[in-house]
Amino acid sequence: MAIQAYVLIEAQAGWADEVIAQISMLPNVKSADPVTGPYDGIAAIEVADLEVLGTVVGEMNSISGIVKTITCIRMKFPRATTKVEKG
Repeated sequence: MAIQAYVLIEAQAGWADEVIAQISMLPNVKSADPVTGPYDGIAAIEVADLEVLGTVVGEMNSISGIVKTITCIRMKFPRATTKVEKG
């Protein structure tokens, strides 16, 4: 089963467009988009295993202009069969 992850990207001032463009060309990157808020971009990644994920994120972090990345692995939780009442 493939591993899906989102990478939040913080870029140096004035570098966001260049960083996002370079990230979008990396293998296994499904999309890379600029965003508003505390981060400058977000990338969606799909890989075969954690080793490949580490390689892709390492390649991202070697791009000039990147200050920091945060990787969030997508989780799939089983749906509850009964509804829990709050009250």
